[in-house]
Amino acid sequence: MAFFGLDGAFRISDLISGINRDRFALPDGGQKAYYVFDHAGVRILVLDSNAPLEAGTPQHDFALRELERASSDAGLSALVVALHHGPFSSGRHGELEVMHTSGLLDAMRRARVDLVFSGHDHIYERGQADGLK
Repeated sequence: MAFFGLDGAFRISDLISGINRDRFALPDGGQKAYYVFDHAGVRILVLDSNAPLEAGTPQHDFALRELERASSDAGLSALVVALHHGPFSSGRHGELEVMHTSGLLDAMRRARVDLVFSGHDHIYERGQADGLK
């Protein structure tokens, strides 16, 4: 079983610097806190919501490329996006606005993302927003 870190309240940069490197195997040698991996026909796109996601940033460009690649991959049974600060939340922290303003949500819809995992507000919410679950 593999465990992959997701940047959030406890910075993954601490993992990258070695504090818990023995517990987490990050793709690409752990050089970035955003990455993609496939397992059993499921592609998981992990984004770093603590780093810039605005249009034109390296992470934004990476996300767009990976979403486009996933949308044309007939071998996938599901596409999942995971990030700490969610694009939707009724909690006190609210939604991650840059997901709405940068075009990433539209790209996620076009790619037919099946599921979005997030957790900043530490509450359980479940729903659908314009085609995203």
